[in-house]
Amino acid sequence: MYKNKQVLDILRLNWLIDHAELSVRRTVVRKQLGKGKSKSFLDVYSIRDRTDNAPLWEAHFHYDRQDSEPLSFTIKGSHLKTLEQSRRGIESQRRDEQAGLPHTAIWRQTFDGKTANRIFALASDAAVAPL
Repeated sequence: MYKNKQVLDILRLNWLIDHAELSVRRTVVRKQLGKGKSKSFLDVYSIRDRTDNAPLWEAHFHYDRQDSEPLSFTIKGSHLKTLEQSRRGIESQRRDEQAGLPHTAIWRQTFDGKTANRIFALASDAAVAPL
């Protein structure tokens, strides 16, 4: 139940981290998005089931600058996405809505610093873990 890929919830995520049920890998490192005033930089983390390494969700963190510290993501620049939503942004949501197409809203609640730090730590552990 806690690993339902369609349910995006910080409390569930923290419970799974507390019980060592997840692994995390950073899959995108500071990819530039947009230009000018709408320019941002994106880090993407794949959150996976530790038992079979199957991807569950993605965590997206947006930054104003390429060299920002990990916890310096923008105020509304962090969110958890389902795998289906992982490549879709607000623009595609607006297009679907305007066209009257069914869609699931992208979860836009921001990560708190503690949970974000736990995701970053799990990704760092994965980077130094022996194969």
